[in-house]
Amino acid sequence: MTTDVIHEFSAPGLRGSLARMLVRQTRLTDLADSTGRGPVAKLTSSLSLIGAVALFSLIAVSCSAIVGSVLWYLLFGNPDMGVPQNIPALAIIVSFLVSTPVILYLQLTIRRLADSREALSRSRATLENLARHLVTARDEAVQANRAKSTFLANMSHELRTPLNAIIGFSELMSRQQFGPVGEPRYVVYLEDIHASGKHLLKIINDILDLSKIEAGKGSLEAQAALNVPEIVDAAARMVRQEAERKGIHLTTEMPADLPSLMSSERELTQILLNLLSNAIKFTEPSGRVAVRAEVARQGGLVIAVADTGIGMSKSEVRVALTPFAQVDNRLARKYEGTGLGLPLTKAMVEMHQGQLHIHSARGQGTTVTLQFPKSRLVFAPEAKKSLLAAA
Repeated sequence: MTTDVIHEFSAPGLRGSLARMLVRQTRLTDLADSTGRGPVAKLTSSLSLIGAVALFSLIAVSCSAIVGSVLWYLLFGNPDMGVPQNIPALAIIVSFLVSTPVILYLQLTIRRLADSREALSRSRATLENLARHLVTARDEAVQANRAKSTFLANMSHELRTPLNAIIGFSELMSRQQFGPVGEPRYVVYLEDIHASGKHLLKIINDILDLSKIEAGKGSLEAQAALNVPEIVDAAARMVRQEAERKGIHLTTEMPADLPSLMSSERELTQILLNLLSNAIKFTEPSGRVAVRAEVARQGGLVIAVADTGIGMSKSEVRVALTPFAQVDNRLARKYEGTGLGLPLTKAMVEMHQGQLHIHSARGQGTTVTLQFPKSRLVFAPEAKKSLLAAA
C-alpha cells in the first residue's frame, strides 16, 4: 500500500494525474463549445480567482499531508510516532506559493483565449458580411453587363437601317445614275459621305458582333470547308492599297497542300482583315507585313500575321485585348480606332475552339498567331493518306 501511495504522489504520478485532469477539462470545454454557449467566457465569469486558489490549495494541502506522512515513515520507520506539527504547516505554505502562480497563469491564459475566440468570431462575421457584399456586387455587375450588351445590340440594329440608306443613296448619287448632280464638288462630298457611312457601319457591326458574343449568342454563320490561301489572298487584296500608300511590303506564304478549314467565310475574312489592318496601321513606312500558314505538329492549323511595327509591351498587350480600350488613350493620339479589333478577333477565334496569342516587344514588331484545332481541318484524300502514313 505504501508503494502505491508513493507511486501515486511521485512526480510522474502527479504529472499523469494533471494530464488526465486537463484532458477531462478539454473534453468538457469542447462539449460546451458544441452547444454554442461560449465555454471560456462562462468559465471566466463563473469561476473566480479566489475560489480557484482555495480549491487548488485544499487539494495541495491534502496531498502534502499524505506525502509528509509517507516521508516520515520512510525516514523513521514507525508511523505510530505521529507527524511533526510543522510538516503540514510547511506543506500548506509551499502548496499555496506553488499553486498561486500556476492558477494566475491559467486564469490569464483562459482570458486570453476568450479574447482571441471573440476576435475570431468578429473576424468571421466580418468576412461573411464581406462575402455577401461581393456576391451581390458580382450579380449586379453581371446584370449590368448583360443590360449593356442588350442595349448595344438594340442600338446597333436601330442605327443599321438609316446607315444603309445613307450608304446606298450616296453611292447612287456619286455615280450620277439618274442624271448629273451639277457641281463637281458635290460628287466628291457624296463619295466622302459614302466612305464615312461604310466606316460607321463597320464599327456598328463590330459592336453588334461583340455584344452577341458577350451575351452568349454568337455563332458561326454558314460554315463550310474554306480554302485558306484563297481567303488570305482576298483579305490581302482588300488592304494592299493602304499598304502600298504607306510604302509597306505585304507578303503571303501559303503551302500548296494546306488543308481546308471548317469556318464561316465572313468570320474568317473579318479575323484576317482585323489583323492585317492593325499590322499596317502600326507599321511605319518601308516596313513589312507577312502572313503565313502551316499545319502544326499536333495537327492543327496555325496562321500568323507578323509586322515590323512599333510593337507593344506585355501590359499594353493586355490593354489591347480589352474591349474599347486604347493603348494610347490620349485625345491627340496618333493612331485612331475603337479598340474593338483585337478583342473581337480573339472572340471569333475562340468561337472556332481556337486560341489567339500575341508576341510583341516595343520597337521590335508584333506577331499574332491563330491556332485552330485539328477537328476543324478538312484534308484532301491524298494529303490525309500521307498524313496518316507519316504518323
